[in-house]
Amino acid sequence: MSETYHISTMPERWLIFDAMGVIFEVGDDVTDLLVPFIHARNPQIADESIFESYLKASRGEVSSEEFWTAVGLGDRYPAVEREYLDHGPTVDPRFRDVAIALKRSYKLAVLSNDVQEWAAYLYAKYQMAHLFDVMVISGAVGCRKPGQEIFAHFLRRTGADPADCLLVDDNPKNLAAASQLGFRTIRFVRRNPADHEANKDTMEWMNRLAVPGSQMTATDNWAGQQICHFRELLTDIDRL
Repeated sequence: MSETYHISTMPERWLIFDAMGVIFEVGDDVTDLLVPFIHARNPQIADESIFESYLKASRGEVSSEEFWTAVGLGDRYPAVEREYLDHGPTVDPRFRDVAIALKRSYKLAVLSNDVQEWAAYLYAKYQMAHLFDVMVISGAVGCRKPGQEIFAHFLRRTGADPADCLLVDDNPKNLAAASQLGFRTIRFVRRNPADHEANKDTMEWMNRLAVPGSQMTATDNWAGQQICHFRELLTDIDRL
């Protein structure tokens, strides 16, 4: 009679990265990149109109083509979109090597607020899509951080236990929302934490336009650990 062996397996551990401010160097791509880009081509448009149109696109309510039409540049699509993305967010040059090293022990994921078409273009442009086992983009799933539904979507899609998930994000509001669901969290601070205050205008616009319960604030009660460099993930991840 043959023996039956029960082999135990370790649970999959997930390392989940935010995009802007973590994988990409710019933290506030809307204020720092998108708004100036549009103003240079359509000086008459109000900031509020840009933010409102971006929020709709980043929730998947309109396509990227409809976004450019809404901000008065539809006659230049798709060239205007390629121009923006080709001269827009840039990847942290240290990220790729760190991701490759971490992939030996972790499942890697992206969980980001972004326009679906823009995310697809950027990850193809920088040849990074293969680094991630799962990509959750707000424009594809219809909900944004810091709302908890996008984190719940990740858990449903992967079947992961939140205790086995480590979120790396630069926004305390996102970290607080994930923590409430049981995720482990680390804040990535590329620049001086005080720079977070510089984005108050963006947060105020988003608060006016966001769905109830997902408003952002410049400061939050989240008080977890933070890192300033990707190499800290390599050396200290098991302690974080």
